Amino acid sequence: MNDIKRIGSIIILLLVWAIISKCSNHKSNDLQPIMSLFDSPILWKSYFSFPGRDVSHHRQVQVRDRIVDMIDNTNEELEIHIYGLTDLEIIEAIERARNRGLRVRIVVDSDRNYSGLENIGIPLDIWRGSGLHHPKVIISDTNKVFTGTGNFTTQGLLKDFDSYMIAENIPQSKAKKFRDFLREETDEPVFQLGSLYFMNAPRDGLHIQKKILDHIRGAKSSIKYLIYTHFDELISHELVKAAKRGIIVEGIYDRPINPEGKYLAEILPLYGSIIYEEENEDKIDNGTFGLGGLLHHKTMIIDDSTLLSGSYNYSRSARDMNREIFYESMDPIIVREHIFEFQRVRDQSRIFRKEKKNEKDDIVVSEPLVLDWGIGIFRSQGMIRNSSSDVFLPISSGVFSMGNVSRRNIPRGSATWSRKSGELLSDEESLPIHTNFFSDQFFENQPNPQYPEFFRNVEGFSHLNVFTVDGRLQNGTLLRMNTSQDFIEGILWTQSGQLVSSSMRKWNDNSFIWGAELPSEAINTGLFFFRNQNGVVNSMACYVLGNRNIPRFYEYLLRENYIQKRILNDAMMNCDRLGEFGG
Repeated sequence: MNDIKRIGSIIILLLVWAIISKCSNHKSNDLQPIMSLFDSPILWKSYFSFPGRDVSHHRQVQVRDRIVDMIDNTNEELEIHIYGLTDLEIIEAIERARNRGLRVRIVVDSDRNYSGLENIGIPLDIWRGSGLHHPKVIISDTNKVFTGTGNFTTQGLLKDFDSYMIAENIPQSKAKKFRDFLREETDEPVFQLGSLYFMNAPRDGLHIQKKILDHIRGAKSSIKYLIYTHFDELISHELVKAAKRGIIVEGIYDRPINPEGKYLAEILPLYGSIIYEEENEDKIDNGTFGLGGLLHHKTMIIDDSTLLSGSYNYSRSARDMNREIFYESMDPIIVREHIFEFQRVRDQSRIFRKEKKNEKDDIVVSEPLVLDWGIGIFRSQGMIRNSSSDVFLPISSGVFSMGNVSRRNIPRGSATWSRKSGELLSDEESLPIHTNFFSDQFFENQPNPQYPEFFRNVEGFSHLNVFTVDGRLQNGTLLRMNTSQDFIEGILWTQSGQLVSSSMRKWNDNSFIWGAELPSEAINTGLFFFRNQNGVVNSMACYVLGNRNIPRFYEYLLRENYIQKRILNDAMMNCDRLGEFGG
């Protein structure tokens, strides 16, 4: 009994200490610091649209009513980021909010018609970036968030298949950070809000694509997806490879089905997988967009345990041009609800079988070739049309997406050539690529960030001419870095996709001579890797030319590989500091 009392006393003391510590960090005397200790978790709730002639009106309008209710219960501030907003009931709710004196901010696409909002005098912020302004997000009083795959049009809310997510118990400080993230006013590549992890495009479109590809590669049993638009050939490539290794792939497409859906419908059934075309009875098949009846999802479920969704379609424009919001969740309740949604839509779909017109349809002409290179932060896929081509297509990922990278400038490390259908090319068929700069140990051990030994602060780079042992003049680069280690090789990976490798030798206590010249292009910033005398790449630094910070591309790749936050922060600080030095 005494032991129980003693344990209880200890718990109480720890709680009191936590409250005092929390309050001591705030000058305010209010109860907010204390109450924040007891914040309930951020809980997301799923909603789905229910098209169909036999669906009750109450069920059809439930999502629209939920949006109207959120707007009507907003007390101070309303912010909306949207592509399509024409529903009159939502517009009237926004007008009521404006008339109550609320701060109303609506960010919209530059080419869409928003006459309903303009007619009631609602000012609009026009997104001036490339492509479409395509998110579907409402932030109410900086403590409630609504998002999903559907636009705020009457047809979309009542007649399309879409999914939506709502959270209403968000701490204001967290919701304000999410608002800044949505506005792209922060540098965070991934933002966690409860059980959802958000990413932006086009700023991080490449990494959204990589996230989808990596999840498909890592699938253990099943892949289910519902998609409105699919023009990403690398996603098709990975789905075929997944089916070939025994993963059950089921894809449902909007009608009429995209070319990538038709391609998969020919190959996947050979391996026990299926492609469907939805048969939403509200569809109006007269070629006019937006009249309802769409399968408008952008949703993928991996192994019945991970959800990938948001406004991001499987297309190059979504990756590189459109303003998009993408989210990932492993919340078992949310995932289960989306599995039920997949089954509901599948029940209203048909297996798609391409109608063959003649025997030539069986022949795959000039099927693209895919080079898969590297692992971890170097995982990249480059796609070319045929063996006579030398430049990778823009749909390529990773290092191959950075401009016109030639296949002859790509190292061979962990590289394989295959056709789009996943068929590996033989050594005789494979196209020539350069030899590997990286040792096997590097790929096995990367990342191996033992703080602070992994990241190096290189205090500037400068070109120089040096005389070698035999008296010959050699161009090189002086790297000033304070370390007792001896490096034998330096490997530079630039943002434009170049890989430059050369030997290194100690010049004095804090300087090395790298036997290569830095690339001359002004855009070149990148990562430097250093190999030690044991042949292992065990250190890294940033190469920043001029007054530039480390490119977000590299920062995300490091975060994605779970390098500890304090190590990453130190690396970013060092990389930022290099902006003071010239090339």
